[in-house]
Amino acid sequence: MKSGSENNSAPPSQVDFPTKPLPRVKSWARGLARGAGLVGCAVGIAMGSNWALIAAVVLVILFTLSLGTDRCPQCKGPLNSRQVEEAPGYRRMHNDCPNCKITWLSQDVSVDG
Repeated sequence: MKSGSENNSAPPSQVDFPTKPLPRVKSWARGLARGAGLVGCAVGIAMGSNWALIAAVVLVILFTLSLGTDRCPQCKGPLNSRQVEEAPGYRRMHNDCPNCKITWLSQDVSVDG
């Protein structure tokens, strides 16, 4: 029986899928979300209605969330995300698709410190 003081230095479960770069959200889609937000807010202010302004903000938030990369680009299934240190101080999100057996690598790298 192992005692609680023993330290198991094995890394958390590593997925050994082939890797592909995760496609970025198209710039026109981001621009469309921003434009819709500006137009919706302008219409809400021009109408003098708080409800139109609130509806515009909610719709822009929902549209922006739908642009996220929480789904597999290949099968549209859910992704399991994990952060991996690629070099000292540099981390990248690895998004594993259990259906396709592919690890999608985020284009964005975060820097510690």
